Amino acid sequence: MMYTNTNKYFLIAALFAALSSLVKAQFDGGDFGHQPAICPPFRCRKGQEPVPKWPYKVKSMGCAASSGGMMAMQPSSMGQEDPLEDCCHSREVCLQTCGSVKHLCIEEFQKCSERTCASLSKSVDRQDCNKKVELQKMLAGMSNNCRDYDNYQRQACKCVDEDKADKEKVKFLTRFYEKHNPEDVGKAEKLAAKADTARKMSTVIVKLVQKYPKAMKIIEDPNKAMMDKILKEAKEKKDDTDEEDDESTAEDMGTDEL
Repeated sequence: MMYTNTNKYFLIAALFAALSSLVKAQFDGGDFGHQPAICPPFRCRKGQEPVPKWPYKVKSMGCAASSGGMMAMQPSSMGQEDPLEDCCHSREVCLQTCGSVKHLCIEEFQKCSERTCASLSKSVDRQDCNKKVELQKMLAGMSNNCRDYDNYQRQACKCVDEDKADKEKVKFLTRFYEKHNPEDVGKAEKLAAKADTARKMSTVIVKLVQKYPKAMKIIEDPNKAMMDKILKEAKEKKDDTDEEDDESTAEDMGTDEL
């Protein structure tokens, strides 16, 4: 099989990213080829309940968060909007929201991805989408650890006495609406009443972020700059080679034939 210079750059970059991801998974306690770890949810001492801290801070790189840059290195993804990006953002929000359960966040991501891929009109797009889903599954197995999730939960949660938890939930949701949709601030108390467990409260918050995405800070994949540089260098090298070939052809033809 013949490889162009650009394809060679892609191959080298993808191998580099894969190696980086494998090394990170090993240091993080990863277990390649297995399902994501079942991590115990955040808990407080007896008589207390976890509630979300304010201000609410979540950030996401989307699908790049779990891919180590590999998603960005697929040629089919270049210059195109990734159909799975919203699903990936929701997964990252879920993991970083107090009261969430890691394996349930991953399961919801899988359902979201399957729905998204199935909804694409072109067969080639569905196939490409499904390949990305499989890559995400593989990478989830590689990072089979609870460390990041545990850190997220410690940062997002605070423990309060059980008799004060409902009040804290109302306060959190009131502040959320005041910031993102003041007209609906009256919904806070009713939603808090439905969120009678930490897990239900996390579900409410994730759905609110899906509705008001500005509540999430989207950050750029640090590997994107590297990929942009690789692509630029590959293109420049190809352009230089094409120009040299044109000059060589012109010289071979001679001026009489021009």
